[in-house]
Amino acid sequence: MLILLPVCRNLVLFLRGSFQNIRRQLDKHITFHRYIAYMICHMTVIHVGAHVFNVERYAEAYDSPTPDRELLRVLSGLGSGNSSIFLNPIREPTDPILATLRFLAGVSGIVITLSLIIMVSAATELIRRSYFEVFWFTHHLFVLFFIGLVVHGFEGIVRRQTPASVMQHNPLNCSANPSNWGKRDSSGQMRCPIPEFEGISAKAWMWTIGPMVIYIIERIVRFVRSQQRVVITKAPEDDYFSIHVRRAGDWTDALAKACHIDDDDYTATSKLPM
Repeated sequence: MLILLPVCRNLVLFLRGSFQNIRRQLDKHITFHRYIAYMICHMTVIHVGAHVFNVERYAEAYDSPTPDRELLRVLSGLGSGNSSIFLNPIREPTDPILATLRFLAGVSGIVITLSLIIMVSAATELIRRSYFEVFWFTHHLFVLFFIGLVVHGFEGIVRRQTPASVMQHNPLNCSANPSNWGKRDSSGQMRCPIPEFEGISAKAWMWTIGPMVIYIIERIVRFVRSQQRVVITKAPEDDYFSIHVRRAGDWTDALAKACHIDDDDYTATSKLPM
């Protein structure tokens, strides 16, 4: 939610002009953008690590016929992929990597992670100063990043027991004897019916839709302003004005060559590009 807001230049300028008491903080908007990026990287490592463990546990549930893992086996055998009661999204013994690639969450997660790695790697000081175009174009992978982020949870493979099922099937009481689920005792009562589970709905879009709309408006404003004609007035007391451009990448290096900066007589106006 926060990663896009600091790079909305028009928004920052508006806030800077409207709230003078926070101007100093707003001047560090790019630093704030970097700190948020570092936090995203940190949380990504935790998130991916947790899911790697999770998928391994899902897959191993089918390879665990021992009594101490009966609960895993029974939970994994509940329902089917089209039933509302299933818990384990992996419906048959398979390789965890192949299982990951079968789900939208797995594919989108890989896309998100690779996009993040490329963007962060190309945003280092060395790449940004020496090859600015690489930094600029790879940073536009944020489009894929946000698309993947929004659709990442649509399948609802992370599941929980439904509230109605919890009322009838208390996991604290029933987890000790999974083989008796759905069976009646000697008195004819079913103390532990088959539990039902539901997918946790995706919520990432709720947090990102606002900043995404603001950023889209920001880009539209930039495009409209870029189409406007600009009139340059020279100061009346000066005969000329100078522009200083630092050679920081392919584009600025090509500009320097076009202006014959490396030539001995580069100040000759006849050699300057028109």
